[in-house]
Amino acid sequence: MTGNYEILYDEDMALSFINEVMYPLKQDEWFYGCLFARKKYAPELVKSNDRTQLNRFIVNKKEHIVPKVKRMEIPLGGWMLKDHEVPKEALVFYINPNPRDMKKAVRTLGKKCWSLTEGNGSSVVREAYSAVQQSRGTGSFLTIDVDGEGLKKDTLFGKMSDILDDSGIEKCHIIETRGGYHLLIDNKLITDSKVKSFIIKELKREGLADKVGDMLSPMPGTIQGGFPVRLIAY
Repeated sequence: MTGNYEILYDEDMALSFINEVMYPLKQDEWFYGCLFARKKYAPELVKSNDRTQLNRFIVNKKEHIVPKVKRMEIPLGGWMLKDHEVPKEALVFYINPNPRDMKKAVRTLGKKCWSLTEGNGSSVVREAYSAVQQSRGTGSFLTIDVDGEGLKKDTLFGKMSDILDDSGIEKCHIIETRGGYHLLIDNKLITDSKVKSFIIKELKREGLADKVGDMLSPMPGTIQGGFPVRLIAY
């Protein structure tokens, strides 16, 4: 194989998402991003679990995100799962739109370190990254993974839009992913807890809400298993 892995296909879109959608970081907050190989994107080529993490990073400045992603675009065959090369079709880059709180992460890691002294083979570095990932900072967005298995994209989008219209939410950010959509609803817009409950309840009733909460999302402007992830205005 020649050439490099392609992760970032539209840098302007990625920067627009980072600078205009993601909130500014507060003191002691960082952003968390990671690169995965997904077996379901290339089942005949990937000899591993469905979701295997290849690389991850944390940054305390927005302008560091894109350069970090670019560094992941190494020569083809450079990403490995045991003795097998990872095909480019299997890659997906995720970012958490909500910042991570480093003070919370330090407290979490401090508790975990006691168990590490028991010699269970855990990696301090791995546990540190896990602590960061688990420690939400400013809860800027309610994130909902909308995945209507068997539905066409336009049908799925229509059902999702109807629910948003009925909820009274006039604005949200929609990320089109390979399998569906990720809704990023600004928590500042959800002034009534009943609105949040209505959106989640109706999406689940339609069988559309796969996951809800503080979660990783494919980043607009990057390639997800061969699919160009993009940001849709609503």
